[in-house]
Amino acid sequence: MTPRRLVWSGRRLNGLATLKGQRHDLLPLRCGQPTSGRRCLASHTAPSNTQRHLFSELMPPSVRPELELLLESIQKRDMSRISWEFTAWTDILSDVNLPYHEAAVREARELPGSTFSEILRSIDPLLSPEVDIAHGLNLTQGHAQFTFPGMLLNQFGVRKVHHGILQGVRTLIAIRSEASSPHRLTPADYEMAMRCAGAAVDYQQAKAFWVAMAAQGLQDSRTSKSWSDFIKARFMVEPAYYQFDRSRVAFLARDLYSNHNPLPMSTVKRLDNIRFSVNALKREPWNRRSDELDEDMRRLLRRRVGYKSFKNHWIRGLYYGHEMDEELLCTSMIAFARSSSVYSIKKMILENYYGIIVTDGDASRQPADVRISGGRDFPPNSPLKP
Repeated sequence: MTPRRLVWSGRRLNGLATLKGQRHDLLPLRCGQPTSGRRCLASHTAPSNTQRHLFSELMPPSVRPELELLLESIQKRDMSRISWEFTAWTDILSDVNLPYHEAAVREARELPGSTFSEILRSIDPLLSPEVDIAHGLNLTQGHAQFTFPGMLLNQFGVRKVHHGILQGVRTLIAIRSEASSPHRLTPADYEMAMRCAGAAVDYQQAKAFWVAMAAQGLQDSRTSKSWSDFIKARFMVEPAYYQFDRSRVAFLARDLYSNHNPLPMSTVKRLDNIRFSVNALKREPWNRRSDELDEDMRRLLRRRVGYKSFKNHWIRGLYYGHEMDEELLCTSMIAFARSSSVYSIKKMILENYYGIIVTDGDASRQPADVRISGGRDFPPNSPLKP
């Protein structure tokens, strides 16, 4: 048998031990004059007279250290700490039994408007996606049951971090709504709050923020951006709002029917039996309303008539007379699709705003005979231009 050759010889090992025992002084930094010619590795820059300040240095001493730590993390863009420190700070604001609760609430109410808006922007689920460590991942029920990422979700399949942030935002909105004139809430603050409600899949809280704008006298300050954020949160338009799981908003066979031509009751009962069997085998009530567990979120989005239907939302929005733009039209088409209102997409949006006429031909042909005609030209600066 051939003997194995040692990778490190004894002489080299002794040399390494000798070097380990020696002590080397640190070399001084190179701070001499810049050399002439092209430099490849080192660089020389003149000392800058500008000095960066932290939020905590520009503001008076904080009553609670949680706010100071939060502002410092925002300044450093430490996204791994912002959500934790924001939750710790808002927990103090919501606990009325703490001895320093009143002082902390007074401090939050008197924060400068720019500082308060920056705090909200740092936890925005769309502007700061780094708050969610699993952003962009579709965590299924199998992941929640057998893998570690399941600890990131609650029983309804929603990110816990977004649910905790929403509770803090709701507390802050309630506190700042009682502030004096220089520290009043702005429409942008309410728009960010509705985005947090959408990420937490809490459509009721999104409606509460929308109504709170009118209570603060900001109903005339609503823009197409405000309507777009509200519709996205209400009808789960953004991928972060349906937790990057398209199956939560996809149509089932039970949804593919017309209100004017309903299915036979025997067919509906068979489809309901399948739905009940699937729900009975689920470990947790995923994609269900937290206030009514017997109703799926799809059925909530499916409503086409009544006050909660998107068609009535659309009509109410037109009465406000705000300027229409492409983002709101695209969001509205997705919301109409959630409620299975293909006719409203063709007539109210494509034909009225873009002059596109969609004509249905022979439905028995495969593929279906659909003819598209018309169209309009928009100037380059038009908000409706695709």
